Amino acid sequence: MNYYLNLNLNLNLNLNLGQFLHSLSNMKRVLIDILAILSLGVSPIRAQIENKNQALPEIRKNSEMRFEKVYLHLDRPYYSAGDDIWIKAYLVDAVTNELYDNSDNLNLELISPGEKIIKRLILRIENGVGTGDIHLGDSIVSGNYMIRAYTDWMRNFGDIFFYKKEIVVENPREIKSINQLAIQENDENVDVQFFPEGGPLIENVYTLLGFKAVSSTGYGCNVMGIVFSSRGDTITSFSGTHLGMGSFFFLPRKGLKYFASGYAGNRIPFSVELPTASKTGYSMKASEINKDYFRVTIKTNQETLDQFPLKEMIISGTSHNSLRVTARVKVRAIDNPVILPKNEFPEGVALITLMDTTGKKYCERACYIHLMENYRISIIPDTDIYAPKQKVTLRISVRDTSDEPVSANLSVSVVDGNQIKGFDKKSDIISYLFLESEIRGFIEQPFYYFDATISDRFQALDNLLLTQGWRNFVWNNLPDTVIKYIYPMKEGISVSGRLRRVWADKPIAGANVSMALSENVSSSSKFTQTDSAGRYSFEGLNFTGSQNIMVYAADKKDIGKGLILLDSIFTDPAPLNFDQAHKSETTIKNTYNNIYVPNLIQVASNNEISDYKIEAGRKYDIMKKYHITDTIALNEVEVSARRPIKENADGHIRMYGEPDYSYTITDKMAGFSDAFQTLAGRIAGLYITGNHNQGYSFMFRGMIGKPLFLLDDREVSYETIETIPVSAIDKIEVIKESGKLALYGMRGSFGVISVFTKRGSNSPVIPPLNFINQRVYGYYQSRTFYSPRYNVPQPEYNKPDLRTTIYWEPNIETDIDGDAIVTFFNADNQAIIKADVEGIAEPGVPVAGKASFVVK
Repeated sequence: MNYYLNLNLNLNLNLNLGQFLHSLSNMKRVLIDILAILSLGVSPIRAQIENKNQALPEIRKNSEMRFEKVYLHLDRPYYSAGDDIWIKAYLVDAVTNELYDNSDNLNLELISPGEKIIKRLILRIENGVGTGDIHLGDSIVSGNYMIRAYTDWMRNFGDIFFYKKEIVVENPREIKSINQLAIQENDENVDVQFFPEGGPLIENVYTLLGFKAVSSTGYGCNVMGIVFSSRGDTITSFSGTHLGMGSFFFLPRKGLKYFASGYAGNRIPFSVELPTASKTGYSMKASEINKDYFRVTIKTNQETLDQFPLKEMIISGTSHNSLRVTARVKVRAIDNPVILPKNEFPEGVALITLMDTTGKKYCERACYIHLMENYRISIIPDTDIYAPKQKVTLRISVRDTSDEPVSANLSVSVVDGNQIKGFDKKSDIISYLFLESEIRGFIEQPFYYFDATISDRFQALDNLLLTQGWRNFVWNNLPDTVIKYIYPMKEGISVSGRLRRVWADKPIAGANVSMALSENVSSSSKFTQTDSAGRYSFEGLNFTGSQNIMVYAADKKDIGKGLILLDSIFTDPAPLNFDQAHKSETTIKNTYNNIYVPNLIQVASNNEISDYKIEAGRKYDIMKKYHITDTIALNEVEVSARRPIKENADGHIRMYGEPDYSYTITDKMAGFSDAFQTLAGRIAGLYITGNHNQGYSFMFRGMIGKPLFLLDDREVSYETIETIPVSAIDKIEVIKESGKLALYGMRGSFGVISVFTKRGSNSPVIPPLNFINQRVYGYYQSRTFYSPRYNVPQPEYNKPDLRTTIYWEPNIETDIDGDAIVTFFNADNQAIIKADVEGIAEPGVPVAGKASFVVK
């Protein structure tokens, strides 16, 4: 085309002068801004809070809803086969960032590179926090895995508020690694896109034009280039300042098209057409004034003013889907400034929208509101240099902006910095809650925008919002209509189901339903009735691990009735509807100019993964030599136990072997109220008095007390045995012999009463249809990180200690002085050890801090 005549000559000339012209462009930008303000013939309009019920009905949609966010603090980003992933969950109010406890259940999933959920845990959230861990088996394949976390309430809004984090898993046993696969990617293309500030390009309107360049690997790459018109005139030059992003002022003239050409840092050429300028329209420019205010300028051209003289418009400022400020303005000039107060916004990303009085939107601008310096967190080791296996003491201190101590809920991870590269440059709770969770898609190096030591971080953050944040603000992806609550906020575990007739699928209403858990006293003896649809439910239960649940349905005379069914304890997982590949090709369309914003998901640079692979392989060879794992290897432990005896006649398993007394429950005993009533008077030396309503007392060998109770060979409470319907019992056995009682220690000193239920799966006796005895899984019972105490000699401590994660503590709270002390012992690693502390300080301020020390 004629547009590209003399392109190489112009391009080479401008690239050589690129740095000078870029500096000149920045000077121009400031000068133009000043001149535009001085040329205004009107005073800036100050925004105010208007009547939300009348002025802006479109913005009010869903504004009264409660939104949740969850952040996971992981001990590290890279793992090997056989390692453990240690997790602290922070559930917060999405608006205030305060710890949030309306939802008790957090779904935590590990998703494979093949997009399969390979592990799923349900964590109990208490006071906004919870803990968990995931063990990676020795046979797990290398790849990029996804950790996903969400509450059921979040599912009402799609997956917008889901937490998604990619981690690297390396299996040293495999020949091929992640890094080897990643290097094979082609790096012969660069994608450069341009984003006008606050709306479309408009003819004869000076506009800040942001740009973002991405290489074929999916990472930002710096570029240099020129902008030229369809007449062949060179307009300006530009160059990226951080991760391929930058901006420059640009004045599109009427009737011209514009193009950009240049080279990426690796000399890969690019050529692209800029967005076409509209003949009329509106855009917005945002700029800082001081710590209390910022300015939004409505920009237009004379053609627009001629068509719509003194048009009344509304500027609204929203944050977290909540209306913060509004201002009505009559557009009477090409530049119409409006002053907005910062203190009406929370810290973080805000969305400024221009609309007319009917609610029609014309343009938007995402910008970041800086309200204050972040709270300060310091981590001070008791010395700078340690020896291997030496004790370490860290003092953690949290202070507010006035240097006053604050209460904080924290978690700390300490890792071997030689094995985990880039640990001090990972995203944290601050960058996630303030930025990553607000902008959809991958944000490269989010820590950069919150590092106070980086002088241009504010400008870099604004460039990010100009480009990747352009119509990609997370709250814009909420439905346009009021959302219906399909998934309620879960407070504890729900046990539910329905009762129907045996021979017809018709509900039974008004039946009594009782429920008990075999190993949970607090949740025992729950009662309810079925509704008109035959449904029953028990809400707010709290139990961990695997337990037997027993549910029994009967009429008002306590006679068994109907066929009882049990729902799943927890809801099914959310669908996997996201691209989990290393480089996603998912794009989000910009509705104004058909510009597409890449939605990239990545985890780390190839160099960091390569370094970890080398260290993981070295450690694996040593561990294989000594037959140890990533934790301290204990010497062989001999476990002595009596082998359970299985009676083929009835299928029941007994630890104690043959009982002293045993009898089978017959149909004639169905009229008894419970197991204890059937037992009364049948065992010599055992006297049972009382009744089902007032409770029972037990006298054994002339002494009053309570025996140990077993249900299907598991220890349970007295209340659990009492709730089991007699029709569901197969046998009752009593142990009196002192030799057998010794199996249970002091717990069995008063004797043992053992009840066996009718179980269709392993018993010839068919259980009643109105009774369920089923194994279920409650909340995940998190393990405790093992931290050796090398000040106490142990034989196993002579083996090499090569742990990657040296220390993990998820539950730390500062005292009244804002301080907390943690102690642990180093491993054998001679390296720079790095500590990472994250958490939430009152009132809802995310905090993060890092420190390091040397072990040699």
